[in-house]
Amino acid sequence: MGSLIRLFMYLKNYSGLVIVSLTCLLISTLLNLVQPKLVEWAVDVGIAQGAARSVVIGALGIFAAALFGAGLNYTSGVLLIKAGQ
Repeated sequence: MGSLIRLFMYLKNYSGLVIVSLTCLLISTLLNLVQPKLVEWAVDVGIAQGAARSVVIGALGIFAAALFGAGLNYTSGVLLIKAGQ
């Protein structure tokens, strides 16, 4: 428990970096949770109803969510590294 308290005392000086990093990580996780819903929508609306446009939009949404999530995850890691130096 003492080590955890010392860690928080150290991070107090870098609270802005840690908060932004954790926010990026939270948004990245939420984007990972959105991807299965986009697949469900593309299958239910696009394939079941024969709407090819819906499948393409769903695929682009999955790609965008994955790319943006990866960028946020990378940003989170960089900020935590800066806070740890």
